[in-house]
Amino acid sequence: LLSWLAARRQARRITRPIEELQAAANAIAGGDYARPVAIDSDDEIGRVASDVRRHVARGKIAYRRARQGR
Repeated sequence: LLSWLAARRQARRITRPIEELQAAANAIAGGDYARPVAIDSDDEIGRVASDVRRHVARGKIAYRRARQGR
């Protein structure tokens, strides 16, 4: 039982950030650029989250420029 609980906890540590990243990506795809990508880790998921934040920032800049007619 104890090992099952430890395995379940470890699985949640892995899946929770993936679920958060998926929810943020879906919100962004729906036009919600204000949705934060609140994952800050040094693993692969953290690097993907960082890339998503960078692309959102660039998208916001491009959107503002397009609205200003540049």
